[in-house]
Amino acid sequence: MKHGILYTAIGLLCILSISSCALFQKNSKELLQPHQLLSITATDLSEDRSPLSTKNDEILVSIFFGSQQDDIWYFNGYRLETMVFDSIHSTYALDSIALSTDFKCDDCAAFICLTEIDTEGSEDSTQAVLERLFNTLGYMGLDTKSIVDSYLPDNDFLGVIKLHYFTPNLETVYRIRGKDLLDSYAYSITINTK
Repeated sequence: MKHGILYTAIGLLCILSISSCALFQKNSKELLQPHQLLSITATDLSEDRSPLSTKNDEILVSIFFGSQQDDIWYFNGYRLETMVFDSIHSTYALDSIALSTDFKCDDCAAFICLTEIDTEGSEDSTQAVLERLFNTLGYMGLDTKSIVDSYLPDNDFLGVIKLHYFTPNLETVYRIRGKDLLDSYAYSITINTK
């Protein structure tokens, strides 16, 4: 009888030890965050089908950083210089476009937005509209192309990717694709992680 209780106690201790080691290993999995924006590639231009098209895309790349406090998302960001994609120049390799943060933030994300600029000189106003939509509509403020386009009558919003911080899985290649009027478009965005 004493041996039965002793063996049961030893068995329970072994099971608890093994399960706590497995739990510790599961919790110690490396958490990733976006580190840098490396490149943007046009795989299908948004202005290449119609005979009236320019056969190039002038793309505004907007980068926003969002954080949640008391269930409200706050955003700020900046834009890169307009990139002109065509059949010869389909990839922009970028240098030192930082996306990472130096502090642990469970409710933070980076957002990369692409907008096709049809009106020259409208980059700053387009950037301001996107930031205002984020801060007014919140985390999913740019998820619906038709809503964003209604605020950008002269330019075409192509899409947004969301990059969450401190997550166990983070892709390094993202795609923005869709259709604007009769012309389809597709872009590939490459990042690295740390």
